[in-house]
Amino acid sequence: MIRLILKFFRKVCNVSEEKIKVHVHIHPHLDHISAEKYWSHITKIPLTRFYKTYRGVSKASKQTRQTLPYGTCDVYIASTELFLKIYGWVQGIFSSHKNLK
Repeated sequence: MIRLILKFFRKVCNVSEEKIKVHVHIHPHLDHISAEKYWSHITKIPLTRFYKTYRGVSKASKQTRQTLPYGTCDVYIASTELFLKIYGWVQGIFSSHKNLK
């Protein structure tokens, strides 16, 4: 899913690489350096464009788990223009759907 959304941002939305950043969330007992390298490989984004990795237990999961050895990652796009473009697309879809009824 991460690769797919990044492909959408890069190819369809023409987002410049400098605007894409990543934030990794991982349990504190896991290796955050390996996780950062893993997500850098998956996203094709250099570690210099990563926010500081969050190492903690989420409210949703108070138990230590081994199911996500590389944690999860959030993709951030710093672009008001992109937000407004996508918002416009969504509004267009909703208005065209209303007209079909």
